[in-house]
This record gives sequence, structure tokens and C-alpha cells, in this order.
Amino acid sequence: MKALIVDKFQPSGINDLKSIGVEVTYNPDVSADTLPSIVEKEDPDVLIVRSTKVLPPVFEKAKRLTLVVRAGAGVRGL
Repeated sequence: MKALIVDKFQPSGINDLKSIGVEVTYNPDVSADTLPSIVEKEDPDVLIVRSTKVLPPVFEKAKRLTLVVRAGAGVRGL
């Protein structure tokens, strides 16, 4: 399984994923505008974000993406 992390993420979390056999690509400087091309290039199964918006073009470029995870807590008002 391959995971792409595109926001700041704790090194211990990255190490934990790697320890269970996940191939991790970490690129904390991605914007919503550049995310579709990076997803197309990296071809992850899982996308992990914190604050980067995942807009429809990401899914148009994704080949095998099956899960998007927002790492964090709390809610944002509508």
C-alpha cells in the first residue's frame, strides 16, 4: 500500500506507517492547486491531508486512490 502525506505530519506517525509496511511519500508543501498533478505522479492508494483542500480534480487524476484521510480534530463551521 502506498500513502501520500501532503501536510505537516509527525515523524512518529510516518514511522508507524512504515513499520506496518506502508510505502510513504511525504511532501508537506503541496497546495490544493498542485495536489492533482502530485496525486497523478505518485499514484497513492491513500491520501493523508490536514488542511489542504481535496478538490474534484484530485479524483479525476487519481488512478487507484481509495481513501482520503483528514488527520486532525475539530470541526469547521459551515
